[in-house]
Amino acid sequence: MVSSSQATYHGLKKPKEAFHDADLYRLYHKVNDEIESRGGKVLRVQLDYEMKRELYSRLARATADKRRDREALREEVAKRYHLKVVSGRIPIPDLRIEYANENDDEIQRRDLELATEHYRPRGLSEKARAGFELYARRGETDPLRRIRDDRELNAAIFSLWSMTIPEDKLATLRAFGCTEVEARFFYLVATHSGYFTLRQFLDFWALGRKNDFVFYNQKTGEPFVDLDRGLQLACERRKSRE
Repeated sequence: MVSSSQATYHGLKKPKEAFHDADLYRLYHKVNDEIESRGGKVLRVQLDYEMKRELYSRLARATADKRRDREALREEVAKRYHLKVVSGRIPIPDLRIEYANENDDEIQRRDLELATEHYRPRGLSEKARAGFELYARRGETDPLRRIRDDRELNAAIFSLWSMTIPEDKLATLRAFGCTEVEARFFYLVATHSGYFTLRQFLDFWALGRKNDFVFYNQKTGEPFVDLDRGLQLACERRKSRE
């Protein structure tokens, strides 16, 4: 049963952000697994545009009172949403997870930001100073860490794909003929939607030569495959080498 406070969606909200949103979905699962492994339970998930809609609406109503100091009002509204004012602005995370620990009714929050290589130093600085947990795709962590170091920010930048995968699961996938990288990727696919795009694998492996990948159909040029087809092609490749 979904809580009445939990917004639900279907389809694409912003088609041009589909890949970013897919990565946010993986980030949610990554952090959810961490919370549950420590005995916690996720209560609600909020996306940035949900928070923006609520916060900006309240901020507009509050600042309509000309007798109140605007900076004080901004601080008040930010505090209400458990956020901070940074350089006169209220940064909002990509994703907020509200949860409760075992035997504890107090609501805890984790504000998550999926940073990309396109982030400008100022933007990354604001997110870090707001106290958000910063994550990045594989291949994009080093440039972002250089920005962090140049700005002398006290913030860690975690890899979106850093997770422990049971060795027996990887061994099963390698037995199909998968390479190590393919096995890790297929495991992630199997535990989530079961489908993926070529671009998602390219991002995962941080390489750009699609012809090297077992699941790329060179005859049809088809960029989308599912897990079953990927494993079938891996088996065919293994047999051709035997």
